[in-house]
Amino acid sequence: MDRLIPFTPDVYVGMFADFNTAFWPGHLIAFGLIWAMIVCARRGGRVNTGVMLALIAGFWIWVGYEFHIEHYAQLNWAAIAFGWIFIAQGLLILV
Repeated sequence: MDRLIPFTPDVYVGMFADFNTAFWPGHLIAFGLIWAMIVCARRGGRVNTGVMLALIAGFWIWVGYEFHIEHYAQLNWAAIAFGWIFIAQGLLILV
């Protein structure tokens, strides 16, 4: 089983540490946007649903590009394909 994973657990955890360091202070912005989604979910209605979907799509596209393509692709060649799939799904959410 060890031969199936081409990197050590330390390298994998380090990739997340690098990602989080590069993203800071974006965590605070994401936290605020998540609270906005919660408020929209509690209020309901067509406009709030649209805002929630736009935020979800934005997060989805951002994760596809910033995490999969920019960071995870250094460890896994398939991450680029996953990233583009995430981006396509985010665009579909917008539609």
